[in-house]
Amino acid sequence: MSRILIWSAALAVAATAGGYAIAAQAPQQPPAGQANDAVAALVTEVRALRTELASMGSASVRTQLLVARVQLQEQRLVHLDRQRAEISAKLRDSESGRAIFAGQLKQLTEPSAQMSPQQRKDAEEAFGPMKAQLEAMQASENALRAEENNLLNAIATEQSRWTDFNSRLDQLEQSLPRR
Repeated sequence: MSRILIWSAALAVAATAGGYAIAAQAPQQPPAGQANDAVAALVTEVRALRTELASMGSASVRTQLLVARVQLQEQRLVHLDRQRAEISAKLRDSESGRAIFAGQLKQLTEPSAQMSPQQRKDAEEAFGPMKAQLEAMQASENALRAEENNLLNAIATEQSRWTDFNSRLDQLEQSLPRR
């Protein structure tokens, strides 16, 4: 009989515990006022999410545009620098060619003590076209220098624009929310 009593007590305890467990799992219905507050909070949260998504979309488009501009600026800088390098090489070649030509012309035009005045005059007339060619070489060098300076100015301008785009990207990055 004491066994039956123990079993009965154990069964009663288990049934009570099971009832509490089922009651704890049953959904609690909030009062009507709390339900309206919860819906209002959810609506506010959805609106905030929509606003944040819209601003993120706008920031994404701006970022893509700025990145494209930075890439175009970099291409432009590479192109200008390549042109500058070509002009600099032409200028160096022109300068060395002119220097060699001028040295040779100087050696040929120096009056010799053995020349008569008429021979000197004839030699100067013969070297006239060579002197004109030397002047043309000098003019070509001056044009190359001017073109090189123009390219250097264009590079400086494009670098300034590239820096501006990079700073705008930095500002945009700083305006994005940290995750």
